[in-house]
Amino acid sequence: MLFIFLFAVSVQLTMAQTKNIEGTVRDEAKEPLPFVTVSIKGTTQGAITDKKGHFELTAETSDTLKVSFVGMQTQLVP
Repeated sequence: MLFIFLFAVSVQLTMAQTKNIEGTVRDEAKEPLPFVTVSIKGTTQGAITDKKGHFELTAETSDTLKVSFVGMQTQLVP
């Protein structure tokens, strides 16, 4: 696995079935990965990780996250 996700997920459900997601993208050595694209599959909505690998975005509860980084295999996270 090219990405290891250590999510400290903060989930807040609302009436519209959306959730706020925040987490940190790390490599196999558990080092944070900056400038990783974390998007909602099939949309243009997403975020880019900061220098500490942290990201935040809002998604529907049924959405799949698409995580991509130059030189690494893209991963889908349900």
